[in-house]
Amino acid sequence: LRQDPRAVVLLLEGSKKHLRRLRPLLSKGEEQRLLFLPRMAREHLLALVATADVFLDTFPWGAGVTSLEAFASCVPVVVLPSKTSVLQLALGQYRAMDMLELTAGNVSQ
Repeated sequence: LRQDPRAVVLLLEGSKKHLRRLRPLLSKGEEQRLLFLPRMAREHLLALVATADVFLDTFPWGAGVTSLEAFASCVPVVVLPSKTSVLQLALGQYRAMDMLELTAGNVSQ
């Protein structure tokens, strides 16, 4: 959000419970650029993912199969390497493609 003043982040409504943890990490005005969407049918979620400029692999849980579906839609996935096996799924795909540019070095990236 800091690097692109036009960027918005779409989150599923269930993510609101984590907003308290996110607030200290956000700069002024960034919270308004977090848009919470209601739960939706899988086909609608995948259609939404396909329109994204980038897909953020969730940390520390990982998006699992959804990150693979983002790859299948030609949407780049930003991943933070972790010891969690679900997060390793997207990282493994990047290693297989020899494309580690979209792996974050730490949480703040």
